[in-house]
Amino acid sequence: MFLIRYKTKVILFYILSKNAVQSVLLKYFLLAVSLLFFHLSVSAKERILLLSDDENDRQQLLSLQPVSLATDTLNLVLNQLTDEFDFDVQSAPISRIDPLLDRHENACVVNRVKTPERQAQYLFSLPIHIFPNHRLYYDPSWVTISAKQLNEQGQLFSLQALFTEQLEHKLLLVKDKSYGRYLDSQLALLDKSNTLYRSGGDYYTALLAMLERRRSEYALMFPATFFEQTGQKVQGKQIRSVAIAGNPTYILGHIACKQSEIAATFIAKVNHVLKQLYHDERLYQAHVRYLSEADKIHFKQDYRQVFHSPD
Repeated sequence: MFLIRYKTKVILFYILSKNAVQSVLLKYFLLAVSLLFFHLSVSAKERILLLSDDENDRQQLLSLQPVSLATDTLNLVLNQLTDEFDFDVQSAPISRIDPLLDRHENACVVNRVKTPERQAQYLFSLPIHIFPNHRLYYDPSWVTISAKQLNEQGQLFSLQALFTEQLEHKLLLVKDKSYGRYLDSQLALLDKSNTLYRSGGDYYTALLAMLERRRSEYALMFPATFFEQTGQKVQGKQIRSVAIAGNPTYILGHIACKQSEIAATFIAKVNHVLKQLYHDERLYQAHVRYLSEADKIHFKQDYRQVFHSPD
């Protein structure tokens, strides 16, 4: 009897031990399968190279922290696509953006202005953001714009007329940057002695610093960029701005990609997200939190015209 009981216990122990081992092995097997599928799902994401002329975008794109009009609006789109695309964000000077865009597969550039020449070569998304257009910034404590330079709406007649009257004054600009077709044509008429160019990263911070240190009398900047750089300090500053007659009231920013099948899929996904965001209050707030109260009044009409117009 004792022997039978002993053998029974041994057999039961063997069976239980075998079952326990099988259970552990099954758990490891299922874990391995899960990790394999996770790896395959991650590796299946298409890689998109995102190029920007703003060096801050390397840390700020795909983040949740509000930082600027351009970055916040882009993040509303890109953060909804991270399950499908693996984004590699790189920065480069403006002069190197096009060569990099042409050299790499599945490469895109953010904050791109659409022109007929670019549209013929690259794939463009729908508008992602709308910027109130460039204004001429100056410090009235030592720079004066005469009344005869302004029209009835208080706009500057032209840059050429201003610098014909103020031959020794200088205008701060970003090197290799397009200011839009209208302003580019006006800038081409200025004497080279009237312009100073700033290149490299974070150039708007540098422009404002140079203006405040009286290295130049004027600077062309977006109102949103000026507000981002100065924040609440605007009220205490003497710097003012004037619009330029004939210049469109706003300019649109897009994502533009090198032509490829993957890029076409990416742009289609971006456009799908944008069509939903056009009716989302978050997109509007991502714009107006970087505008002064005066700019918000005119901006609202432009925003509705661009984003709420029928498809």
